[in-house]
Amino acid sequence: MRSTIINVSVLLSVWTAAGQTECPPGCNCSESSLSCIDQRLENVPDLQALDFVPLVLDLSGNMLLSVSWQDFDFPNNEEVKEVYLNSSSLTEIAEDTFASLEGLQGLYLGENELSTVPETLIANLENMVLLDLSSNYINGALPTIRSESLEVLAFIDSKILSIPASALSFLPNLRLLLLQQNSIQTLSMEPFQSFEPNAIFVNLLFNAWTCSCDNMQAFHRLSDQNFIDSSEPYQCSNSEDEIVSVFEAASGSTEMCEDNKGPEVHEVLDQVLMTPAANYSEHLIGNEHWEQKENAPEPEGCWDLFINAYAQQGFLHVILITTIVSFLIGFVFGVLSCKLLYTLRYKKLEQSSDSQVQLL
Repeated sequence: MRSTIINVSVLLSVWTAAGQTECPPGCNCSESSLSCIDQRLENVPDLQALDFVPLVLDLSGNMLLSVSWQDFDFPNNEEVKEVYLNSSSLTEIAEDTFASLEGLQGLYLGENELSTVPETLIANLENMVLLDLSSNYINGALPTIRSESLEVLAFIDSKILSIPASALSFLPNLRLLLLQQNSIQTLSMEPFQSFEPNAIFVNLLFNAWTCSCDNMQAFHRLSDQNFIDSSEPYQCSNSEDEIVSVFEAASGSTEMCEDNKGPEVHEVLDQVLMTPAANYSEHLIGNEHWEQKENAPEPEGCWDLFINAYAQQGFLHVILITTIVSFLIGFVFGVLSCKLLYTLRYKKLEQSSDSQVQLL
């Protein structure tokens, strides 16, 4: 009995030792995952010795600098579902790095130092659902990513400056786009034209939006198609560097921002901009009419106000007002003339009557 217990203990020790040698140094292994978090690794551990296929590879918090396809080339690697490379000091990544991970669904590359992302990084991964590239240093336009299956794309706090018209053209299945906390100033509907209403949700909070007419128009269109939540605290900066609510700034003025309205829209906006609630002066900077109005001296009296206001509206208004005034003057003059003639005629008849009485 005692020898049997000893034999069992020996077998357990051998099994445990074997299990420890199968898992790379500094990593923790389970039946479905390999975790090597915060081990200051400079290279991806050798995965060839694994006698199991991890569904999750977590290499977060290391000092890898770069990775390549050889790092993930091991038996049955097509079974891997998620790869975590967050905070791994990555500065570059090759386009074929994850090409052999055919079953990959989630790829986490946040909090690195990537300035560029290969367009075809996940193009051949048919099961890809989520790509997180938040907290990198793109410092430019939103990179173009190709994927037929991707549903979630995150570039939070990645120094994004703009959204190109074709940035989302190769993501037909995209459902969630996270772009908050970047440095985007202008917004257009072009990147979202291929999506049906309610098909995608976009988070654009905490960017450097300007209170321009084009931005106001784009925000309202995105809201109308339920691409963004208008109840969120979207804010923009006006010409006086004041931070105001995007939707409050555009309230009551969206109709004037529609396309193909012609020069007369700017004339109407000039009047609206004179009120403190309007925030579109930046949109008209450089417009000759606007500059002349800004430099013109303020009128001193009511007559000056009248002349300036109608001169800006065009000579048609002046002609109309002149015609009306002339008509009124003529009418008054006619009435007075008739009254005077009637009075003189009545007095003449009265004198004639008195003469007849005296003659009789």
